[in-house]
Amino acid sequence: MKIIILTLTFLASTYALTLDKALEDLEQNNLDIKISKNENEISSLSKEEKKASQFGKFNLNSSITKYNEKRTLAPLAPPISSDVVTSDKLSTIGVSYKVTLFNGFALTNEIDIAKLNSFVSQEKEKMTLNQMRYNTQSLFSDILSLQNIKKSYEKYQKTLISLEKIIEKEFEYGKKAQVDIFKIQSDIKKNEAKIIELKSKINILKNSLSLLIYGENKNLEKLENISLKDEDKEYDLENLSQIKVAKSLEKKSNKSYNKALSSYYPTINLEAAYSNTYGEGEKKTVSNIALQLNWNIFDFNVREKNLQKAKIEKIKASLEYKKLKNDYENKILESQELIKQNESLLNSAVSQFKLAQKTTQIEKIRYEEDQISINDYLLAFSNEQQIHANQIQANNNLFKSRFYYQYLTKE
Repeated sequence: MKIIILTLTFLASTYALTLDKALEDLEQNNLDIKISKNENEISSLSKEEKKASQFGKFNLNSSITKYNEKRTLAPLAPPISSDVVTSDKLSTIGVSYKVTLFNGFALTNEIDIAKLNSFVSQEKEKMTLNQMRYNTQSLFSDILSLQNIKKSYEKYQKTLISLEKIIEKEFEYGKKAQVDIFKIQSDIKKNEAKIIELKSKINILKNSLSLLIYGENKNLEKLENISLKDEDKEYDLENLSQIKVAKSLEKKSNKSYNKALSSYYPTINLEAAYSNTYGEGEKKTVSNIALQLNWNIFDFNVREKNLQKAKIEKIKASLEYKKLKNDYENKILESQELIKQNESLLNSAVSQFKLAQKTTQIEKIRYEEDQISINDYLLAFSNEQQIHANQIQANNNLFKSRFYYQYLTKE
């Protein structure tokens, strides 16, 4: 198995925040992940609620009714006696149970839809976690890269200041012109502004990283260097969360279509009740059980329109699944090509930096021998520094492209 190890070099500290610790803290504190977990829990409860609804429900019923004329405590049934108790004020207390026995499998499809919604929420929670992990890795890598670039510019600044002192001495002895000092000082000021700009960018990214990980501003003084061990692993497209979500939404549209079909069938309910009615100090017990049938035989084509909409949604979901699958596979292929591209750019940047260092050394000797002006020497020196910064950024780009590939293929 091919294993590639990359390293971003930066001053390590026993007190520095490691990438592994940052990702661990992210899972515990990130607000988006917490929200996603809550949504998953809500969806799971909705699924359980829908499953429980198929068993019907018990109701406790009570009432106090005042009539304008006296009524019997219970419906009369033969033989009718003359001493039937009546009252114009009746109190009733009882319990009833109602359950749907058949509704064209509408409830069955609703339960299936609730299960699919719960599954989608679970996968979306994974997607959120993977997205936040990738964002953290990218920010972490960007900060380390900028710190390395700043460190390089600070080293460059020290070299310029040392060079300024040397030229000032040579100016005193009449070997160099004063204008050379002015040009050096101009580059020092320019480089100083660059260092301040880099510090500002680092602070902004650290603040963003803190908010991402902890949901609040925390002092991230030092970050430890990172090493990425990347394996050329195989992946199953069908097992990726984004694809599973799209597939589930396609299944959900099928269930919604079946649910729309159920409106053409009758609904059969079973209802049972037991109650006591009180009046004039007497009590009567009434119990009943009923089988109810409701069948919508005509609704001015409301059901037909609803079924047509569900059919279109079904076709649309199928097309969206195919499109997302193709697009996602293309994203993975693009990320693989981006890794190759960044590997090539990094190799090129390393070679360019070596050549730039040699060029600067040659131009330094030529300037000391008065063969070129200080402009030529400073230009070569500045070009070397810029190429070094490009090399650091190329290394960072390679890191981020590998993080992106891992994010896309995370199951």
